[in-house]
Amino acid sequence: ATFTSGLTLLAVIAARLQLHNIHKHGAAGAAAVLLVIPTILSIWVARSQEHPATTQLLWPVRIVASAPAVFGLTAAGVLVSAGVTFWSEFALCAMAALLAVATWIMGATWYGSIRRQRRRSRLSSDKPAE
Repeated sequence: ATFTSGLTLLAVIAARLQLHNIHKHGAAGAAAVLLVIPTILSIWVARSQEHPATTQLLWPVRIVASAPAVFGLTAAGVLVSAGVTFWSEFALCAMAALLAVATWIMGATWYGSIRRQRRRSRLSSDKPAE
């Protein structure tokens, strides 16, 4: 999910920086990349095939993991529907900011889980054998 969010963030930033060229040469390719890849990856990440208790505990993370799909679809819509206006530039900047927050949340969650797992394994290896 962190990887998907980061890739979507980079794609939206690239679209914002190249907005004038995208509209000059046609936005269909850029919109398709922003539309298809994050949506498929986010749907796959947000699946709920685990135990119901795990699903209940992970619903906030799954919402954040679904953010790249929503923002990718929105960015594609901005690229396709709007010309190069202040509002299209602003919308892409706002989506990049929200994606940065989602990426940070997912990265912090991932890093925290790795730290807890290492701490748990260290504690279990420190226990004397019975």
